[in-house]
Formats: sequence, C-alpha cells, structure tokens
Amino acid sequence: TYESGKTEVVGVTVDMVSGYSATTLGSQTITVSYSGKSVTVDVSVRDYVIGISITTEPVKKLYYIGNDFDPNGMVVESIYASGAKETLAATDYSVSGFDNTKVELEQTITVSYASPYDGSFTATFEVEVRVDTVTALVWDTTIPTLIPKTAYKYGEALDITGAKVKATYESGKTEVVGVTVDMVSDYSATTLGSQTVTVSYGGRTVTVDVTVRDYVTGISITTEPVKKLYYIGDALDLSGMVVESSYASEAKVTLAADDFSVSGFDSSNAELEQTITVSYASPYDGTFTAIFKVEVRVDTVVKLEWDTTIPTLLTKVAYKYGEALDITGAKVKATYESGKTELV
Repeated sequence: TYESGKTEVVGVTVDMVSGYSATTLGSQTITVSYSGKSVTVDVSVRDYVIGISITTEPVKKLYYIGNDFDPNGMVVESIYASGAKETLAATDYSVSGFDNTKVELEQTITVSYASPYDGSFTATFEVEVRVDTVTALVWDTTIPTLIPKTAYKYGEALDITGAKVKATYESGKTEVVGVTVDMVSDYSATTLGSQTVTVSYGGRTVTVDVTVRDYVTGISITTEPVKKLYYIGDALDLSGMVVESSYASEAKVTLAADDFSVSGFDSSNAELEQTITVSYASPYDGTFTAIFKVEVRVDTVVKLEWDTTIPTLLTKVAYKYGEALDITGAKVKATYESGKTELV
C-alpha cells in the first residue's frame, strides 16, 4: 500500500525473504521485505524419518529346530533427516521372517517400523537354524548295572526294562531317554560268552558288556548198561552206561560216573521191569533225571550132574538086604540160569 493510497500485489521472491533456516528445527519467524517495509509469518521445521538401522543385533543368532525367537539384546534405531537417531522401543517395531521348522544357514529376519508421518521402513539381519544334534551320550545311572541284568541264558531276550541314557545336545540341552528295542544292537541270544551290547541314539552310542551262558535242559542215557538181567542178591553193574547232559544250544556233554547218582535198584525181589533212575544235579540249572529198565529174576537150577570126585558117584553101590543107602561124601553139581555153579 503506497502513500498515495494505491495498492499493489507483489509476488514474493527469494531475495525478499529472510529469517528462514531449513536446518533449524522448531518454530521460526520469517520476514518478507519490500520497498523498506516488511511483514512476518511463523513457520515450523520438523525432522523426519529416513530409515531404521539395527545398531546391535540380538545376542542369539544360532537357533535349533523348534526354538522360539529371542530378540534379547537387539537395539533398533530410527534415523532422521537431520542425522539424529532415536532408539525404538520393542513395541515400536515388528519382527518377521523367522521359521523354526526348517534348517537354514542364513535366514533373513526383517525388522519393520511404521512411522506415524513418514511411512514404513525396514532393516534385516541373519540367523542360522540347525538341527539340534546329540553330541554326547552316557548311561543314566538310575540302574547301577545300566541294564537290569548282564548275565543271560542261551536264547534269552535282552532285558532293557527301565534302562535309560542321557543325551547332551549341541545346544547344551540334556534329555533322559528310555532305551527301546530298536536302539539296541550287537546282542545275540544264541552266541555264547561275552558280548558288548551297543545302544544308539541321535548318532551317538554307549555300550554295556553282557554274557550269555548255555544251560542244561535235560539228560539222556545214550547207552544203557551192558547188564540188564539180574538175579536175586546181585549188585547193580553200570558197566557200559553212557549218560549225557543236553544243553539249550543242542550241545551235549558226557557225564562222569561221579556226576550223577542212580536209585531204584532192588535185587531182593523178582521183578520183570524194574525202573532205575539216573539223577544229575546241575550246579546252576536244577536236577534232571532219566530212566532205564532192568529185570530181576530168581536164579533157578537149569542142570544137575554128579560130582565125579567119587568115581562110583556114591561111596558104594552094592548093599545087603535091609542096609541103609550110604551117601557119605556124595555130591552133585548144580548149574544155575545165571551160569553160576554150585556143589551140593
């Protein structure tokens, strides 16, 4: 507005403006000057977000299948146009991309921040996801002998009832695992002697020594005694008899005469079939028996003949009428069924 009262609208040019700083934050009073006069206007300059950065990555960068994500230790900052930086609270941003179901050497995790005024920004970091493997396996000593027993009979199944192993994982985690049949190898119920049994879990192994012994299942009389016929008063004669012990493995061992006992023989009475019992007491496996039959007879005379010590058989063979028979010194020889002979 001029002194004459004339008015003029003048476009503001840069050279007319003073008092403004684009790099000074906050309120400013700007002056516009023209022909020695000036007007003012208040403006404000605000900072704005141009990005975010992860200034400190999380402490945990190595994960195992099934682990939960752990952001502990992570520091995220928003970066402003002025060069200022501001640490964001954990509730200011979100994290995505973590997958604990698959193995990945470099899994990209994205941190996202939505500024109320300036849009959305992201930053990333990498983690590794592994299978958590067993690095050590030891016996759990709940059972002092490691497994319920370490001595077995031939053909007997390995007893792993209650047996446990303790697995230590790469992550440091430990786990007590019950031993199952499919974890066991190197045991043979039909191999006699010492064996080293292996228990495997997670690619690691532990061992325990066991023994498998044969055991007696019975005895048999493989050859009966030569003498099977006895007469009243005879003594038992076991000549020729062979007795064997039979084992679970089908092995056989001939027993010495002093390894077994014999009972049931009675030569005081005649008997067509007398049962004789052979008994063997194994030091470990119990008592076993086998039988055979003998006959006990009365020994009868099968032949009688004169003894020729007296040539005339009797002292004399000619007698007077009424004279008694003289048998003085006369003898007969009796031969028995058994072959025994007797002078009578």
